[in-house]
Amino acid sequence: MSKSLGTYPSNKNNPSYIYVILSVSLVLFLLGFFGLFILHAPKWIEVYKEQVNVMVEIKEETSAEQISELTNSLEKEPYIKSESVKFVSKEKIAEEMKEELGASENTLDVMNPFYDMVHFNMIASFMQSDSLKIIRENIMENDFVKDVFYQEILVDQINDNLSKIGYVALILGFFFIIVAVVLIHNTIRLAMYSNRFVIKNMQLVGATWSFITKPYLIKGILNGLWSGIIGIVLLLVLVFLINIQFPDLRLDIWLEDVLGLILVMVGLILSGIFICFTSTYFVVNKYLKMRLDDLY
Repeated sequence: MSKSLGTYPSNKNNPSYIYVILSVSLVLFLLGFFGLFILHAPKWIEVYKEQVNVMVEIKEETSAEQISELTNSLEKEPYIKSESVKFVSKEKIAEEMKEELGASENTLDVMNPFYDMVHFNMIASFMQSDSLKIIRENIMENDFVKDVFYQEILVDQINDNLSKIGYVALILGFFFIIVAVVLIHNTIRLAMYSNRFVIKNMQLVGATWSFITKPYLIKGILNGLWSGIIGIVLLLVLVFLINIQFPDLRLDIWLEDVLGLILVMVGLILSGIFICFTSTYFVVNKYLKMRLDDLY
């Protein structure tokens, strides 16, 4: 009888445990997605900041040697993203404008209103209003430079929203963890409800608390392990699908950061095991402490 009692959780009520594993997997999957987002948010923002173009407008009749000298000097600057410096002639700009606006062939042929330009992108850490102003002044010291401009409003908005995003993410993170723990605990409590009389009967026939709880705790650990693995698989599938369908979202950053991805996966497995183990422990001990009449 002891052997059958000790192995009871693994042989009975399988549908309940399958429901627990699936439910916990979905919660861990959502928690993992949120964790990846929080972990890679700074790098994500850096990528978008480094896509903001800084444009240097060149005056008329500037020699090719002067333009080449400017581009070479910009490429050596530590604040400029590597291989981002590009020269764009006014003729090419006019052609691009024709295609974009759908203008006729002769619309811009009489007089080209554009100037030759040099484009480059900044390192994310230098994408601050103060730094950009100083850089702009340094470039404007060249006599052949007509103007330097960038999307100042966009830069300011990105920097202003960074702190707000951090606070919101922190609050949502705590809230989401609490919700995840509550949902998982309630799911396990409902699954264990059908075993309450078995637990009490084992106690009444003289089984010790440790003997009663051990098989349930082992089952809880296994449920948490399988839930974490399934949650990881769902998470990776979703990230791969989003990467294929919406490459502009740049979720490839999540996959490129192997260490971060491993940390999230290990965190999901450990979280699943810990929450399932803890919840199972409290639920079983709750039924052990209850009187038989209270179980009905």
